[in-house]
Amino acid sequence: MLTPECRIWFKAHGPIRIGYMARMVPFIWTGPDGKAKGTFRDLLDYGFRAFQLSNEIIYVPYTSHDALHEDLKAGRIDAAMPVYDTPSEAEKDGLLQTPDVVSVKMYKVGRKEELITEDTVFAVANSFPAEEKYVKDFYPHNRIIHYATPEEVFDALRRDEADAGIVNPYLISIYLTNDKSLREQELPHREDLTIAVNREQYPLYMVLSRMHTLWGTSHINESLLKHADEEYKPDFMGYVKMNYGKVIGVIFVSTLVLTLLVSMIIFRGKQKREADVLARVDLLTGLPNRRAYEEKVHEIEKNPPPFLVAVVLDINGLKNANDTRGHEAGDELIRAVGQCLRRTCGKDAYKGYTCLGYRVGGDEFVGLMHMESGAYRLLEKDFREETKKWKGKKNSFLAVSLGHASREEFPNASVSELIRLADNRMYDDKAHYYHEMGIECRRR
Repeated sequence: MLTPECRIWFKAHGPIRIGYMARMVPFIWTGPDGKAKGTFRDLLDYGFRAFQLSNEIIYVPYTSHDALHEDLKAGRIDAAMPVYDTPSEAEKDGLLQTPDVVSVKMYKVGRKEELITEDTVFAVANSFPAEEKYVKDFYPHNRIIHYATPEEVFDALRRDEADAGIVNPYLISIYLTNDKSLREQELPHREDLTIAVNREQYPLYMVLSRMHTLWGTSHINESLLKHADEEYKPDFMGYVKMNYGKVIGVIFVSTLVLTLLVSMIIFRGKQKREADVLARVDLLTGLPNRRAYEEKVHEIEKNPPPFLVAVVLDINGLKNANDTRGHEAGDELIRAVGQCLRRTCGKDAYKGYTCLGYRVGGDEFVGLMHMESGAYRLLEKDFREETKKWKGKKNSFLAVSLGHASREEFPNASVSELIRLADNRMYDDKAHYYHEMGIECRRR
């Protein structure tokens, strides 16, 4: 919750002016109605509701990141988003920078799959300054050609005006879903997007710094997918080419007009099914996400199973892995938990049970196991054996804290109550682990 001093500041401040890049789909952009939309807008809407702040937010669009930066330093706006400077760069400019809101994978896109050399000419979109920063950070000696929009970048690559474009995966899903003329290749580094605040607005910085943790990574990812899907321009003829056999089959039993209509219905239905699946899957681990978890909890509460064990898992040392070995190392640990869960639940001994694992936050996982306590104890033992055996490319071991609570032990408890009990036990397990390591453990 906010301190009384913080609430006094917001009440006295009045409207909050926030500058944003006007064409950074799906992160933030100006919609057809002239208003800001996108994941950063969703985050602020959620955060101001969660903290019960009634200040009006005035969104100020910018087409130049330099102009956005200068107005923030001059105090003409209170905050700016997204910002991709490092904290040290922000400090030099007298700005405060929140923790990373989104860590974005970056891809090289071009007509050929070839290595990047100093002769590679890059095309970048002015509306996505993070991509240009990526080139300057990792390929500082290469030539850059600027274009106004991502569409112009992709057109330039098709015409061989440039060798490669640096883009994020959401631009690929929006513009290149059925495009076989360009090839994408994942790059080893990410670009972190965050929010910068004028140093004089420290209470605003404190609120913005807590919003993304409060909302959760899974909700941020869902918002990004939703907005990317909204902006996706379906290439119907591309779909027809990829599904030629289906379309020809329909042609034999109908007229051309009916064929196109039916194909369009199939196409849109396929899109909807894929979007529904993506909205419930955590892309990093392949496990169901928080949305799927909340739906399952609601379903279980309405029709409780005879046996249920709630499990809460949390990775030990994830922050240290991120800080010392980079985000790739942290992602490797998160993926490892999903792998160990799937391997354990997939063993023959548990095929007669329903074992459901979810990633509900950054390094937080929940299991809903429809089994007796005795069977669960064997499953937990097997899971811990899997984590002990695991070794990665960037991490030499995986340590997981775990707690569980069963309906046998607490027959009148709801699913939420079982999760809370399991969470408390997980922290006891974590405290024991860190005590053994000689490190202080603090609860969230």
